Amino acid sequence: MLIRVFLLLLTICCCTGFINAQDVNTLLNSNLSDKQKADTVFSIARKTFRKAKFDSADYWLLTGYSFAQKTNDAETMARYNVELANSQFMQGKYAKGLPFIHDALLLLKNVSSYDLHNSALLIAGNCYSGLQKKDSALKYFFDCVDYNNKNFPYRNWLPYTAIAEVFLQTDNFIESEKYYQKAYNITVAKEGKPDHGYVLTMFANLYYITLRHDGFAKMVEEYNRLITSKKMKEGKEPSHNLMMIQWQTDKLEERVEFIKKVKETSLQSGAFLSTVLANSYLINLYEKNKEYAEAMKFAEENERLAIENKDIYTEYISNKVKYGLYKKMNNHANAEKTADRLFILKDSMSNIQRRDIAMDLESKYEADKKQKEITLLQTQGKLDAITIANETEKKNTF
Repeated sequence: MLIRVFLLLLTICCCTGFINAQDVNTLLNSNLSDKQKADTVFSIARKTFRKAKFDSADYWLLTGYSFAQKTNDAETMARYNVELANSQFMQGKYAKGLPFIHDALLLLKNVSSYDLHNSALLIAGNCYSGLQKKDSALKYFFDCVDYNNKNFPYRNWLPYTAIAEVFLQTDNFIESEKYYQKAYNITVAKEGKPDHGYVLTMFANLYYITLRHDGFAKMVEEYNRLITSKKMKEGKEPSHNLMMIQWQTDKLEERVEFIKKVKETSLQSGAFLSTVLANSYLINLYEKNKEYAEAMKFAEENERLAIENKDIYTEYISNKVKYGLYKKMNNHANAEKTADRLFILKDSMSNIQRRDIAMDLESKYEADKKQKEITLLQTQGKLDAITIANETEKKNTF
């Protein structure tokens, strides 16, 4: 019987998309403990949630919660409440999420799990923010900051961005910038900067909304450097990933005007990458409007800037953009020429990457070799000192 239950569990956990009523009833009526049933159903609910099947996730969560309650285990019950609240939040049902999150917070008074505490406070703040109850939202976000300060300070970039967003929604731009800066200071200092791109995007949106062309240009340039650096470290082809701007207008002319001002700021400061990315925004805007000839002007300018600055990676991306535009313009002759250029640039980039890898390996080899020589000399020095000490001792004895 135990073997059959185990196999059933394995089947359910691995093939959640194929669960039928008979499997469910067998699981729920099996000899597994209430804790095992609660944990198994929670795993199914999480997998369903990740596929954005929120109705199914809610069904599984409510089904599993009945077993969680029977366990009388505070952490298990809290986990279900947090997940139920999160599901409601993701569906925009903020008011429905609040009872679950308040129950979770009460249960967490007797639970030490960092992740559950952090998630519960953030979800509570998000639900209140969604309901436009800013004071309550800020209370939970600041509670999260206090909790993280004691347990995991780095994670404060999350509540800081949430606080900044609340102030942004109330047009308190000074406070909003203050908390985006706090989040920025945390993520920029982290090795590998795993969360810095998100913070830069949010920060840039603030500068767009407040028409701060200089601040926006600075964030865009840093974002571009970050993405390009990560692509190169991972051995992937670099590209100018455009950040998602929360446009306040649908008018193409107004969007173009703002980006052109960003471009002017970048040109004046000599910020090459920022200028290139501003052009990339303009290309994207005109391309979406099917004004391919206008978009091509900025793609060609990017190519020229890349050649002037001897940036082969930007030159490659510019040609890739040009190739796509030529195809949309049905200009097959120029598309073919651009394709040939892309092959040449791709080979050149591969050679550069191989050379850099070789130089890096050679540098590491030389460093290791030097360290071994130093160690050898130090060892020899110690041996010489021991020999001298022994000879001295002999002389003193005689």
